[in-house]
Amino acid sequence: MRRGPPKHGAIKGKAAFLSGNVYKLPFPNDFADVVMCQTLLMHLKEPEKALAEMVRVAKPGGLVMCQEPDNLSSALTKGYSSLPEWTVKERLFLNKISLHWHQGRINLGRGDSNIGPKVPSMMKAVGLKDIDIRMSDKVYLLQPPYQGLLQKHWYQMSLKGLVDKTRRRYWLHRNRHEILAGGATPEEYRRYKRMVDYIEPIALRQLKHKTYSACGGSLFYVVKGRKATG
Repeated sequence: MRRGPPKHGAIKGKAAFLSGNVYKLPFPNDFADVVMCQTLLMHLKEPEKALAEMVRVAKPGGLVMCQEPDNLSSALTKGYSSLPEWTVKERLFLNKISLHWHQGRINLGRGDSNIGPKVPSMMKAVGLKDIDIRMSDKVYLLQPPYQGLLQKHWYQMSLKGLVDKTRRRYWLHRNRHEILAGGATPEEYRRYKRMVDYIEPIALRQLKHKTYSACGGSLFYVVKGRKATG
């Protein structure tokens, strides 16, 4: 590879990847100009503790940024797809299951899928200033013939999720555990499972024939705050 002077605007230096404990980052106090995480806090049992650790390693006046979703609210919204429509009663029941699912993850210490809009308050609690928030324009779209890299990626992931039996068994077992831990009754879970068993073969058939289409919003927040200078 030919080496030469850096291009205009290029930043010299080295980059490295490190692994560590999110509750005890391997950096000294006041270390970094920018500290950022993405889809991390949503999985943690103690997200506030991790955010405080991010603040610790940020320099005074440094930027702390968190990019986190609100998967619960996204699950409760109604987009469009080529699959059969649920009745109002069925839709309300699925929303109830989503709420049990969300609560079960929290009860099991697996994180908060509704954390995105909570991050500004968490930032205030750890002393950050100049807090601001934006929402991304991300949209889940699958429209035959699935053009573009993103649609092709989502198509492959959607198909894999239905045909990979080992992966499907794992998620069904995990999801059952979380839904019941959130307060759903065994009969409610069995009803939910029957609905899944009905709709999945239809989705798989449409995906294989490339007739499946879907469009819906996804709530994803980008939140920033600055560490106090004094």
